[in-house]
Amino acid sequence: MSSTYEVCRPGGRRYKSVATQFSRQWKHPTSAKPRYKSIVRIVKVTPPSNLRLRYKKYRTNLEKRGKFTRRKMRPGNERRRWHGTLCRNCQFLRQKLPPKGRTQPTQACVICSIINTGLRKPKPRTPSDEKWGFGIYFSATSSKSDDYTGPRVNGQAKPAKGVRALILCAVAVGRALKVKRYYKTIVHAPRGYDSVIGDPKVFRGLNYDELVTYDIASCLPSYVVVYQ
Repeated sequence: MSSTYEVCRPGGRRYKSVATQFSRQWKHPTSAKPRYKSIVRIVKVTPPSNLRLRYKKYRTNLEKRGKFTRRKMRPGNERRRWHGTLCRNCQFLRQKLPPKGRTQPTQACVICSIINTGLRKPKPRTPSDEKWGFGIYFSATSSKSDDYTGPRVNGQAKPAKGVRALILCAVAVGRALKVKRYYKTIVHAPRGYDSVIGDPKVFRGLNYDELVTYDIASCLPSYVVVYQ
């Protein structure tokens, strides 16, 4: 099965919602990295039905346990969060993109692979350079996720040059632990929790927020933002 996509109309409700989130959450000062110049396009993506059903089931289970809607939160404590990944050879980066279409699962493009088959957890390894173990990493800060669009240099994430893309995902956060230390080798959330959050207000020395989930069913790609 393959996913479908639709290019959002500039000025439309969905376009404005995503563009505003992208712009307001670009928090790096220009002294640290250049600000993006413009948004090229915003694409609404619909993953295959098996991924959508998997996500809904996971979110429903979190809601049954946590009853988040009683606290005026979204079911399963759902949030929209950015995920940055190596961005190249992607059809969404093409100068001319049909307004609607399908994507094909391909190993040549990480973004299209994620949309069609879902996000994956890294395999545990020693030593680990992960802050909070082997989970799936997101951020509310678009400029933070931008750091991961290019190839790594000496193990450090670097943003891609020129036109690139971020994925905006629906993430069922559930009960999140705001961590005060690193958990570099964990493969599951700490007991009693569904995810962990690195919050700069809580974790000394952390510049930008990070959210980590540990179940591949916890997230669903929703939009691709192409920018330069």
